[in-house]
Amino acid sequence: MKIEIVAELAQGFEGCPEQAKLLVKAAAKAGANAAKFQLIYADELATDDYKYHSLFSSLEMKEYDWTDIKKTCDEYSIELILDVFGTKSLALAEKLRVKTVKLHATDINNIGFLEKLSN
Repeated sequence: MKIEIVAELAQGFEGCPEQAKLLVKAAAKAGANAAKFQLIYADELATDDYKYHSLFSSLEMKEYDWTDIKKTCDEYSIELILDVFGTKSLALAEKLRVKTVKLHATDINNIGFLEKLSN
């Protein structure tokens, strides 16, 4: 049996790319095989009038930030895994060439999104 250790980093970076890279380094140093983050786009999670929409917006990072995080993962030989919440985050995960994405349990009935993933 092969055991893989995934460092669940979620939103521990709080929208700060430098903090995300530090978390990757710490996970690699601790012996994790993968670092998993939530790739957040507020509009994939909530409508504009939802009370936490602005919080979700504050956690968004630019594509070039995610590219740098992927490079940091590659430098430390740790896999980048991303939680995706819609087609925009999935498209970026594909562009970054991550091998593994995680879906939220609430997407179990999101047939359109599941079909997009199967392509």
